[in-house]
Amino acid sequence: MELGFADESFLEPINIPEQRPSPIHTKVMDERITLDVGRSLHSFIRREGVAETRQYLRQELNALHATLKASNVDRKYVEAFGKLPELIDFQDDAGAISFGLHVRLISQLTKRIEDELSDILGVQIAATLTHAGYFASQYKDWIEFLHNAQNYPSRIIVETEIDEALDNVAALLANSPETVDERIPQSIRLIGALLKGSSEDRVNAIYAGVRGIENICIATIKYAYEQAILLLQESGQKARPTVIRIGAVAIVSLTLAMISNFMPVIKNASELAWIVENLPHIEKINRILK
Repeated sequence: MELGFADESFLEPINIPEQRPSPIHTKVMDERITLDVGRSLHSFIRREGVAETRQYLRQELNALHATLKASNVDRKYVEAFGKLPELIDFQDDAGAISFGLHVRLISQLTKRIEDELSDILGVQIAATLTHAGYFASQYKDWIEFLHNAQNYPSRIIVETEIDEALDNVAALLANSPETVDERIPQSIRLIGALLKGSSEDRVNAIYAGVRGIENICIATIKYAYEQAILLLQESGQKARPTVIRIGAVAIVSLTLAMISNFMPVIKNASELAWIVENLPHIEKINRILK
């Protein structure tokens, strides 16, 4: 009260869900929102078999990428294909989902530029992408994600809003590199590209977008809440914890802006009702930290 918090001197508990399977798992580390390793991987087959398949596919993908770089194929396609050898080295459930989604994106892009490919190269790419799809399907989290996407109850309601909302959030986060890991807006833009794919890709991308933005909100709101509690506990001291406060203020302010940009989707997705319900608490946290 003496520090001017008035009714802000107490924070009610906030009910925040846990992060769920998505290509985007996040955490706050060193006052920066970054990608998290997510949950442990669950493979349907023995680990040794997975490692052998991964090594074989990595070699095939690298060889194809080298061939594509030496060709006259569209450079954007070559760049997108080149991400596959990197993504196949995933170590978590979010990585498995990102790899599976990217395989589908490359499959769609390949159909659009197939006239630029020789018959032999086209067959090699198609076969490798098929095997890559089978590889992703060895993971429980990817299969669970596909099932959840196909049965996502809010899909039709949010479908008309999600393209622009994701674009706005990606732009917002990309403009805050000091606070946000650049891989996060890149992942959102990958989801945005999938929205323009086949009807099945769009179904998967809608679910990925909703869960991905929700996971970011979960991590940032939890962090800001913890920092606000810490600040209130230390409010009797003469000086505030400046470093913590500055980082937390930037994160909670960015979270509020992100929620605002994504609100057309949030207000139509029943599973995101917790964000709307907690919005007064988030705004209160913002006032306390400032």
